[in-house]
Amino acid sequence: MYEGHNETYNYEKGEWATVDLQWDDAKKTLTIGPRQGSFPGMIAERQLNIVIATPDRNAGLEPGTVDVKTIRYTGESIMVKF
Repeated sequence: MYEGHNETYNYEKGEWATVDLQWDDAKKTLTIGPRQGSFPGMIAERQLNIVIATPDRNAGLEPGTVDVKTIRYTGESIMVKF
């Protein structure tokens, strides 16, 4: 996952952040890695609503109709089990 300021070219100066996402199908876990990098004005903490898309439910999801895992991401590695 990539994040930048979205209003400047400061990414050319190294002002951006990335987060690795790793899905383990056998264990049904999503590992959200530690944030790498930073930039002025970056949101330090955010709520993530995670939904596993399937061929029959991958767009236009209505709240309450699917299993949603909601987590607070602070930049530290976290594992989400489905």
